[in-house]
Amino acid sequence: MNDHKIKITFVIVLLALLASWRVTAIQSATRDQNATSKKQDVQDQLQQLLQSRYDSALKIFQIEESLVNSGRATLVNLCESARRVRDAALELNPAQKAQIEAHTQYLQVVRRFEESVNKSVGAGIMPQSDKEMARYMRYDAEIGLIKATSRAAAIR
Repeated sequence: MNDHKIKITFVIVLLALLASWRVTAIQSATRDQNATSKKQDVQDQLQQLLQSRYDSALKIFQIEESLVNSGRATLVNLCESARRVRDAALELNPAQKAQIEAHTQYLQVVRRFEESVNKSVGAGIMPQSDKEMARYMRYDAEIGLIKATSRAAAIR
């Protein structure tokens, strides 16, 4: 009889342990899902902010470009706004192709800027230091593009 009571007690204890393990496993899975959900919410919020910042930088660039075309703004402001677009685009989309495209577009703007500055310096309208600044910006843009292209080639 004592042997039978021990077996029943053992079975009850075993069932209780299994039940508590099951409850603990369910609670752990729920915590993991909540943590994953919160992480996803943060990522979604970050992506939305990155997109908004890019959109804002693009609007600034478009405004500056129209002001330059109408003679009411400087090319320096245009290049700074182009840099903001590039930087925002780089963070918005980490894909290699998008990175290269952002660097390429920025380089195109900087080249136009350098060309315009060189003409102005040649005409005596701008100082030689502006020519060097434009050259520096082009070098910087070319370096960024070469680095992005090299990273993409290394991944392939």
